[in-house]
Amino acid sequence: MAAGDLIGGRYRLTKRIAAGGMGDVWRGLDTRLGRRVAVKLLHPGLAEDAAFKARFVSEANLVAALNTRSVAAIYDCGEEDTPEGTRAYLIMELVEGRSLAEVLREDGPLPVRLAARVIAAAAEGLGAAHAAGIVHRDVKPANILIARRGVVKIIDFGIARVSGETGLTATGSVIGTIAYTAPEQLTDQDPTPAGDVYSLGVVAYECLAGTPPFGADNPAAVIFGHLAQDPPPLPETVPAALSAAVMRALRKEPGERWKSVRAFAHACREAVGAQPAETVVAEDEAPPAGTPPGPRRRPLVLAAVLALAVLLALALVLRPWRNLGPGERDDAGGAPSVSADPPVASAPESAAPSSPSPSPSPSASGETKPQDGGRTGPGNDDGGNPGGDPGGGDPGPGPDPHTAKVPNLSGMMLRDAKSRLAEEGFTHTRPVFKRAWNQPNCLVYGQSPAAGESVDKAVTVQIDYYISNPATCDPDELAARSVAHVRGTPPWWRPSSPG
Repeated sequence: MAAGDLIGGRYRLTKRIAAGGMGDVWRGLDTRLGRRVAVKLLHPGLAEDAAFKARFVSEANLVAALNTRSVAAIYDCGEEDTPEGTRAYLIMELVEGRSLAEVLREDGPLPVRLAARVIAAAAEGLGAAHAAGIVHRDVKPANILIARRGVVKIIDFGIARVSGETGLTATGSVIGTIAYTAPEQLTDQDPTPAGDVYSLGVVAYECLAGTPPFGADNPAAVIFGHLAQDPPPLPETVPAALSAAVMRALRKEPGERWKSVRAFAHACREAVGAQPAETVVAEDEAPPAGTPPGPRRRPLVLAAVLALAVLLALALVLRPWRNLGPGERDDAGGAPSVSADPPVASAPESAAPSSPSPSPSPSASGETKPQDGGRTGPGNDDGGNPGGDPGGGDPGPGPDPHTAKVPNLSGMMLRDAKSRLAEEGFTHTRPVFKRAWNQPNCLVYGQSPAAGESVDKAVTVQIDYYISNPATCDPDELAARSVAHVRGTPPWWRPSSPG
């Protein structure tokens, strides 16, 4: 297809704006109504596949029945005979803006308030779908669009499924994008709204941290993370209540998550609302176009300035202080007051510092006094001799080249873990395997010393890993296997031979 082609006798293609595994998305014009639309075209020949055709028509019927601004509307569907073959198409609402995936890739993590608003808005669209008995099954940043006015819309219900109905996919297939897929989807359980709660939790985590919780390049490690590992903590800049809300959405057991996406959205809003205003970046609160501005805080600032001025005026009149001679105490019997005379300059340090005194004299506050124009260094004792550490404040020796922090090996393949240790200078390893037929072969699940611990590079690092097939432990072979089939005993989870 090319720009200018007419689809369905009324939709003119103007510009291709996206391409995916199932087809292309074009900007188009409805010549009958004169409105701009998005045209989703299946690749040639897929319309002849009964399963793909059923999925495509199912998306149109499911989404067209929803009535919410948080889901991109579908206006029409059909088939078009082209020189390349029959192509099925959807005519959808055109959303001017960027996908959340583009926003995260180009701008990085979102400010906490903006992240909470995006997740809450996406939850509204998913909540409407769940109320109609529809489970999305592919919630991810690429399927969340943010319009120019800040409106959030869910798209791509192409693999959605009505709860309780037979799916359109082959038995044993994992549907969705692995990085955002719920644990129960990986074991081919029936889809429920709890799966979308988990996927939205992964999206929320990525909005706040910049990466998904289980973002390894190896699909096996990602699957292992979803099934058996706890998500890494979110950055400390994320409010504790918001972090707890996201972590609850990411629990392994569906029954332990939020009861609905709307409950998750409410928790996110509550967490952000409880955050002190002064810790929020001002840009976070910029309202979308058309939103009336909130109350101004200038009167409070003015009142504070006036109060401070009154206090200063009273201080000048009452003069609660008086000039005292050196060593005098004020009438209240408190600590010696500051002398009115200018301080006497200290004698300059000699170029060659003397030997350090065995017991340096700290300042009254217990902190070292700044020397040499504000640089913090050892203070002088009463006799003018430098005290504290030798060297007059020069920095001490650098880090020990013989020590290093042990890298995190969990989720890696055995060979990759050894390579990672070698990169950090650890050449002595002790692999210890555990027989587990239901775990990925050669997947590292533990280590000693622990990740992040600073130790001598000469120590032996123990690598704990699973083994299900003693005949092979080749990570390349494992990575090459399909991750689509995980029902029953897939190839990499097969029991080892007897004996």
